[in-house]
Amino acid sequence: MDRTREEDPQQDVVNFQIEYLTQFGQSVMIMGDIGELGHWKHLLCEMEWHEGNIWKATVDVSSRVFCYKYVVVDQSDTIIRWEEGYNRICDLDIADKQGLCQDGEYQFEDKWGRFEMVFKLIHPLSDDMNRILRVSEPNATSYQWNEMKKPVEMHCTGKERLFAGSDKIKAYQGYSLIKQKRIYCQPINYMYSLHYLKENITVFERDPNRVMIIQNPDEYSAKAIRGLLKTPKNLWQTSEQVFIINGYLFKKDHNFVDEFKIDEIEGYNIFVGPHPQQKHDIKVLAKHGITDVLCLQTKDDFIWKEVNFYKLNEYYQENEIRLTHNPITDFDEEDLKVKLRAASGIVSNILEKGNSKIYVHCTAGMTRSTSTIITYLCLYHGFSIGSACELVKYHHPISSPSKAAISAAVKQD
Repeated sequence: MDRTREEDPQQDVVNFQIEYLTQFGQSVMIMGDIGELGHWKHLLCEMEWHEGNIWKATVDVSSRVFCYKYVVVDQSDTIIRWEEGYNRICDLDIADKQGLCQDGEYQFEDKWGRFEMVFKLIHPLSDDMNRILRVSEPNATSYQWNEMKKPVEMHCTGKERLFAGSDKIKAYQGYSLIKQKRIYCQPINYMYSLHYLKENITVFERDPNRVMIIQNPDEYSAKAIRGLLKTPKNLWQTSEQVFIINGYLFKKDHNFVDEFKIDEIEGYNIFVGPHPQQKHDIKVLAKHGITDVLCLQTKDDFIWKEVNFYKLNEYYQENEIRLTHNPITDFDEEDLKVKLRAASGIVSNILEKGNSKIYVHCTAGMTRSTSTIITYLCLYHGFSIGSACELVKYHHPISSPSKAAISAAVKQD
């Protein structure tokens, strides 16, 4: 029965559900910023326990947008625990788009202190099952959101859109269950990748990484009260500033770019850029006349970026390019200080052969590779650190060298 219309046309029926294991004498309640949920001051909405530690409550609400949170209380109705993280946003207009309204009542099955992120990427992908689209964090040093600690496979929604040239553009979605704590108002970095099953090679989109910042839900609620939310509301959010709504964050992106771009430090036969990922990238190096490659990535980099080092080495040999591997740990300035001098010496030895061109790379082509080149210019061409940094930055704008590590390496004489 549609209680929202037969009992009060101004109210909607919302069924809340959450799993939580309580101790003896404890129960779960809901508080929120609307009168039906006590205006954050009163405990008005007690939930009922069901088998499997499932707590349920049905509330008739008069507002289409409100904030709420689960709390645990003792027998005297004293709050002993608040759900971690920001308050939850309930937006019934968005819930309609999610299909959360069944038989005239809204169904919310929440997870304590958690929410789900759903990524959608509009990207042309053939029906060839050899390629898998995935989403992941760009760095393995700290996991902000990806509890799986590996790329999350995305699945085609089955919908297609036709663009110029009659290319079929398919929407792919990926899901990941996220903890709420400690990620609000911080940049959350992520990136997409294509994994080729037969070749066992993964191609990541090029840096910079994609970024989103989860906003305070109170701002969403305030905008709703003032009528400032966009109409009609969009389920999929496309800007960097995003909200968690109805327990979900729906993020939509476009333009997977895997173009391999390299920069030349003109006059020195040195090239710099990101790490090669596929056969095409090696051919780009060959077209530039590069004879040698200095790879500064570590085994951990290979694992996280799913680099098939042996396959890439085969591609280098096919194109008559010599590969030298001299690993330096990323985000480790002490390791960089110790190894920069030797790395710059490798560059010098290769270029002294004559008719040689070298490509120096780490992962993104920002710190380890540029620091190596700058150290080489200082030690073997008499540059000051400042002038060498300016030269490399001029030719390679994303350069972000460690001046402290370079200074330590240069002063080892």
